[in-house]
Amino acid sequence: MNSPLQKNVKALHERGWDSLAALAESEATSERIEVVEARSGVPSLTFDGRALHSLYNPEREALQTVEKLSEDLPEAASVVIVGLGLGYLAEAWMRVRDADRLFVIEPDEGIAHLALNTRDLSELIQRATLYVGQDGVENLANDLKESGLANGSSPFIFEWPSIREYAPEISKQLQHKMAATLPGSDEQKLRILVAGPVYGGTLAMGQYVTSAFEELGHHVELLDYSAFDEGRKLLDTLSDVKDERNHLLSDLTRLLGRGIVAKAKSIQAQIVFFLAQAPGTKETLKALRDEGITTAMWFVEDAELA
Repeated sequence: MNSPLQKNVKALHERGWDSLAALAESEATSERIEVVEARSGVPSLTFDGRALHSLYNPEREALQTVEKLSEDLPEAASVVIVGLGLGYLAEAWMRVRDADRLFVIEPDEGIAHLALNTRDLSELIQRATLYVGQDGVENLANDLKESGLANGSSPFIFEWPSIREYAPEISKQLQHKMAATLPGSDEQKLRILVAGPVYGGTLAMGQYVTSAFEELGHHVELLDYSAFDEGRKLLDTLSDVKDERNHLLSDLTRLLGRGIVAKAKSIQAQIVFFLAQAPGTKETLKALRDEGITTAMWFVEDAELA
């Protein structure tokens, strides 16, 4: 019976990834990374003694993570997984998504070596696209751009939380290079809509954030909802019944959320950057994702008061 390594090497050669096959068969090791057995009986991984996968059931952990993340993700969206680990997350994504649009990068060659020697990842290799190491960061960004997957929609980038333990800088570098592949007038410029709040302490931050994005060279518009504050106050006085007032304010929030979607579509935004307290609901986020628009939120916090 072929070992996991033999199956993986065969699959890598079939994909023409001879350099990855050579890495798998090399003597690459790392004293800081160790394969251990999880309680469920499958391999898990530690870095400096800290668990990177669940030490109980890494397969179940990965599937639960993916099922939660994929609920509101458009079917056509490409998925980029930052961090292969032992492959559990990527395999879970294959179970719920189209693997032809699945891209996986492992920044650490030592972890990639362990994964290819420890588990049978031949199906993942055959169906998804795998990148390893520093060169993989550049190759992934270029491949997404050249394949046209970044034209018209933004790939969903999922960063394996454990990657911050051993490769935080490479992960940040990938995020930066991925941003350059999003559609725009040129590689470095994004179309960004900053969604501001109706009122509150973060109101003033809208202009600062807009100016910062402009200084970085991006095309950015601020959706200033402060004019609706008087209307919000008026709605809060129309009834003595708290539930009725809350219902009116919820209707206003939904209306302003639809306004964010309309504005984002109007300017063909690639990113909607929400400030804390900006009006938006689950329906707002789903509508934006259905349009292939990336969303982000900055919860501004005062460290002196936290």
